[in-house]
Parts: sequence; structure tokens; C-alpha cells
Amino acid sequence: FCVPSCFLGDRASTVDKWLRTPALDNLQELEFWFKPYYRPQPLQHPPPSSMFRFSATLCVATIGNCNLPDSTVQGLHFPLLKQLGLELVSISECSLHSLIASCPAVECLLISHGFGFCCLRINSLTLRSFAVKNYRKGNDQLKELVVENAPCLQSLLHLDFDYGLHISVVSAPKLETLGCLSDGFYISKPDDLSRFVFGSTVIQGLRVDRLTTVVHAVKNLAVNMKILSLDTIIELMRCFPCLEKIYIESQRRKKMCAVANTGILPNVLTSV
Repeated sequence: FCVPSCFLGDRASTVDKWLRTPALDNLQELEFWFKPYYRPQPLQHPPPSSMFRFSATLCVATIGNCNLPDSTVQGLHFPLLKQLGLELVSISECSLHSLIASCPAVECLLISHGFGFCCLRINSLTLRSFAVKNYRKGNDQLKELVVENAPCLQSLLHLDFDYGLHISVVSAPKLETLGCLSDGFYISKPDDLSRFVFGSTVIQGLRVDRLTTVVHAVKNLAVNMKILSLDTIIELMRCFPCLEKIYIESQRRKKMCAVANTGILPNVLTSV
């Protein structure tokens, strides 16, 4: 069931009636949809309380262009929810952690253009895929992501490589897909580049600042660079020695290419 999020402001009572209709009993998929623009729309009102009558049955939920106050998030529990998307949502750091914890079966998580929190710590026994994207810098934007314990996490994607994010992976033994590492097309200061930390190994932008341990689990890597550089790619391959595919996007050529591991990459690594 899909509802335009703009209805939550001027047609809130109508939306509430829709969600309370018996025809929607045991609803499994719900989306508060909004049309994205270059500049985000003003935030609308919190979702109606009637939405949460589906908490026991929802499997897929996307909340867009909404405000989630602490009073709304407290006490929520979504035992069957496997896919959760938060797009242009205002939520406090405490409530965000509480919301994720209230989804013990979640497998896919997307946080896009969210604000009201600066740090997110991932502790989930079921999460398999996580993606994050910001649209602007600000004091209330996500600046630090810490994957503390995610034994099933297979994919970790930072979708907006022009805004620096500090990402630390403490424990994600099954992490196979990682991206997007970038040298920043619009970023002039190296310190503003995204930073990936794996134990004591540090990657700032596309530069391996410190390589003390290699990451064997990663098999697929996405890279965005201003100018194609083989030396940079080889340096990253030292950090991820078990790579099977590298997806490279050059801002100048606007092309995406894939390098498949057919036995050539290991030979390259042993020869440098």
C-alpha cells in the first residue's frame, strides 16, 4: 500500500481512515512515497498512529519525507520486517538506534537524506545489506557509521561519494560487496573525503593511509575516481586480495567498467 507523503500534511485524516480500513488488515508492505527533487521538500508531519497497527505483519516499509519524534518511536516493534527504508526522515540518534533494534528480522536497510543524527552504530544479527546517502553537509547529518556487530552483512554501500563519511567496520565477517570508495569529484580538502577503517587499516578516499591487515572477505569493490589510475587500483587490491570484481567509474568519461577476476588479478598482486 503506497501513500504520497504530502497527504500526511493536508489530508492526514483521510490517510488515517485509509489505514484503519479492515481491507488493509494484516498489511505486509507500506510506503509513504515522495517525489525526489534536486532540493528536498519541506518535512511533513509524523506518520499517523494508525500506521503502527500493522507492526506485527509488516515485512517491507519505506518511510519518506516524514518526521519521526521520539514519542512515536518509543515502544515500536516490527517482528517480521525485513526491508526498511528511511528517506528524507528527521529522527534523533537515540530513536534511530531504537527503531533498528525494534526490527529483529531486518535484512535490508536504506537511510537516504536523513538528518537529526550524526552517528549510527550497526548491531544486527540479521542485516545483509545496508546503504546510506546524504544530500548535504550539516551539523545534524550522518558523519560517522560504525558497523560493530553484523555477522550476516554482505553489502555495505555509501551512495553519495561527494560527502565525506567516516565508516568503521569492527565486525562483519561476511562482507563481500563494498562501495563506493572515491577521491571526491567536488571535494577539495583531503580531510573531507570518506574514510573507511577496517581494524587498523585506514583508507582515506582512494589512498591507503595505513595497511596493517588485509580484508579477505571483500570480493566486489566499487570505485569512483576523477582520473583513472592503475597504481591506485593496484594499491586497493593489496588491501582486498580476494577481489573478484572491481567496478570503476571515472567522472571524466562517465563510464562504468567491470574487471572480472579470472586468475589474472592474483598474478598481478604477486608481481607487484
